[in-house]
Amino acid sequence: MLSKVLCIKESINLGRKKWDFLKGAEKYKYQLGGSEIRLYNCRVTIR
Repeated sequence: MLSKVLCIKESINLGRKKWDFLKGAEKYKYQLGGSEIRLYNCRVTIR
C-alpha cells in the first residue's frame, strides 16, 4: 500500500488529475471517490 501512496503523491506533484488503481471492484476504490470508466484492449500481431 505504501508504494501506491507514494505513486499517487508523485502524480499529484506532477499535476495529474486521475489515478488508475487497475482492475477490480474493491469497495475502497469507490469509497475514495472512484468511478468506472470504459477501457478498450487492442492487440496487434506482426507477421
